Amino acid sequence: MFSVSSLRSSKIRLLNPPSNHPPPISHYFPRLPPSILSLNPQKRAFKHRNLRIRAIDAAQPALPVQRLKRSTLFVDVLSVKEFPRNLFLQILPLEFDVLCTHPMFGPESGKNGWRGLPFVYDKVRIGNEKSRISRCEKFLNIFVQEGCRMVEMPCAEHDRSAAESQFITHTMGRVLEKFGLESTSINTKGYETLLNLVENTSGDSFDLYYGLFMYNKNAMEQLERLDMAFESLKKQLFGHLHDVLRKQLFENAEALEVTEQKPVLPKLLQNGVTVEPPTETMR
Repeated sequence: MFSVSSLRSSKIRLLNPPSNHPPPISHYFPRLPPSILSLNPQKRAFKHRNLRIRAIDAAQPALPVQRLKRSTLFVDVLSVKEFPRNLFLQILPLEFDVLCTHPMFGPESGKNGWRGLPFVYDKVRIGNEKSRISRCEKFLNIFVQEGCRMVEMPCAEHDRSAAESQFITHTMGRVLEKFGLESTSINTKGYETLLNLVENTSGDSFDLYYGLFMYNKNAMEQLERLDMAFESLKKQLFGHLHDVLRKQLFENAEALEVTEQKPVLPKLLQNGVTVEPPTETMR
């Protein structure tokens, strides 16, 4: 989360940076606290420093709203959207603008540039004045110029989609990490994909993963669906195994029954006289 005051006080400068050395975010927002958000010039990716999802709720009572100018734009870059949206609407006066965003990339996925990577945003509350509209558009234009795929989406829809994609991705990566996947000499492409998934998700802190679970009301449903899917798959496997064993059992029983019911032919003696086989009544 960070705030951007009026255009005059924030001195936003939208200059085209060299493609190989993008400037830090302070280039655009000189008064932005460096501890909140920075751009890594080498990796061209977001690095969240002193900001975690769980920290927002605890920090909001200390937010000096009364000391900020009435025309201030608040922007959040958290991985969940409904929680900061509702929090900002609750604690910020109507004179403050609110823009909820989520750059859908990190140090790994964005290390080679941001072109084509999705940047989700929701203009939760932007005033009608031209200056406030222009300020919001100029902020978003930073990511447009970097080639991001801009996706305007309501916060609630974002959280539903993120729970089905981002949260499940992190969950599967952490499950496989605990499973202990290791590279082999005969890795398939699919297995390499799983190893890469473990590597990517293990690079993020558990605090981030817990925040995706704690502050997205859709996450629990996804965990339950994942658990049901795993149980359904096991039942399908064991059910098929049961059918195979039962089929083999009945086939063996039928073969034994046919053998017992097979008629015994009379034995012919050398002189052509037949000898009847013994019956149950014969001793």
